[in-house]
Amino acid sequence: MNIFQILYAEHLRTNGIPLETFGYSLSGGLDLDQNGYPDLMIGAYDVDTVVLLRARPIINITTSVEPATNLQNIDPSRMGCAKHPNANHTWQATFIC
Repeated sequence: MNIFQILYAEHLRTNGIPLETFGYSLSGGLDLDQNGYPDLMIGAYDVDTVVLLRARPIINITTSVEPATNLQNIDPSRMGCAKHPNANHTWQATFIC
């Protein structure tokens, strides 16, 4: 799945003025706001400025197992389970085996 976003100069403003040019130069890979994601700076030569696009997470996933006593260690060297002893996979979950 490819997910992308298209940005147009007229959607961005500098000092309240819409940009007419955008993307003359690109500089990325640096985390300028220290949030753990690489940001992108894009040059707009007609107004002698740079636009900073800050990257951020767009989805957060939280998982939990309750009660905690249901957590079990999985032995990756143990193949199969009681129900499928000849399986070529490591199975630990009691709802599968």
